[in-house]
Amino acid sequence: MAQTQNMLDFPPAPKLAPAGSWTLGTPDTVLKAAKPFPIEAEGRDVYRNFALPMDFPEDRYISAIDFKPQNPGVVHHIIVYIDNDGSTVARREGMDGLPGWNVSGGGSGIQNEDWAEGWAPGMNPRRQPGGVAIKVPKGAKLVMQVHYHKSGQPETDNSAVGIYWAKEPVTSVRSVAPLGTPLLFLPPNKDNLEVKAQMTLPASILLREILPHMHMLGKTMKVKATLPDGTEKKLVYIQNWDFNWQMAYRYAEPVKLPRGTKLELVATYDNTTKNPRQPSNPPKLTTFGEQTTDEMCFAFLAYSLDK
Repeated sequence: MAQTQNMLDFPPAPKLAPAGSWTLGTPDTVLKAAKPFPIEAEGRDVYRNFALPMDFPEDRYISAIDFKPQNPGVVHHIIVYIDNDGSTVARREGMDGLPGWNVSGGGSGIQNEDWAEGWAPGMNPRRQPGGVAIKVPKGAKLVMQVHYHKSGQPETDNSAVGIYWAKEPVTSVRSVAPLGTPLLFLPPNKDNLEVKAQMTLPASILLREILPHMHMLGKTMKVKATLPDGTEKKLVYIQNWDFNWQMAYRYAEPVKLPRGTKLELVATYDNTTKNPRQPSNPPKLTTFGEQTTDEMCFAFLAYSLDK
């Protein structure tokens, strides 16, 4: 008897860039710290800011930023911030004789900053849609923040970012705002620990992307919007959080959220030995913090103003 095949309508397999190459092709500009940064074998995680060697004598617009961790064994995540007036870089860069400067984590350490783009394990870069770009104002500096988690042996890292400049007229500037809370109290040997956060929009926006972020104890995350007329819109639902496969989710069409919209985040955590990613043995009381063995609860919202 001839066998029949159960044909499933799978999407086409993604085309992965060759190892060591840039996902979006050769960047217009590649930037990194002037020299490698040394990382000690043991101790607390390090958040290090590096001023990237480029001046901005005029406003510039970025379509995409790609990231190339030079030593992925110790790089927890990377964020590129914009020091809008360059003042923090002027004061802090190289003050201890090494490239960059340390910050406490959980923030940029920059007085007048905007978020440009970020990378964590599992994320792939994408260009902004036509007419949308990240603005770098005249006189600004780009700062690459790298979170290092020590490996047990001395290491060095000289991670790089690739810049793709906008090639067409820009009609909308993309910005990023966090939805989340530092009020985390996760007792040991407890599952389905719930954490909530909310905010009300002070202006009408077009929500373009959402980036959930937790650490090893994260389990699920839901974010929804309740419009002023009572309409609810579900924005993201992570059913099985994987720290090693973090994604920025871009909507096929921007989500219009009028002024007065209430955004609500609900996340759950598993602080038991049943959690295969449990970083502590035995499980311990875990609170908000910069270490990989601490926890965080954020959804980063990439948006432009709805004009």
